[in-house]
Amino acid sequence: MNEEGQYSLWPAFLDVPIGWNVVHEEASRQVCLDYVEVNWNDLEPKKNQISEKILVGKQ
Repeated sequence: MNEEGQYSLWPAFLDVPIGWNVVHEEASRQVCLDYVEVNWNDLEPKKNQISEKILVGKQ
């Protein structure tokens, strides 16, 4: 997951890119997709959510 709260699947043999963190252990593709589906509730990046709250006065 990155700082924007976005998820991505990476092959176990590759290094995770800078700015991304491992949030699930190595597993099958389907298990990882299921994890993302359950845990990624809002597809909008966090910076957009924060900007929207500021614009409407919700801090």
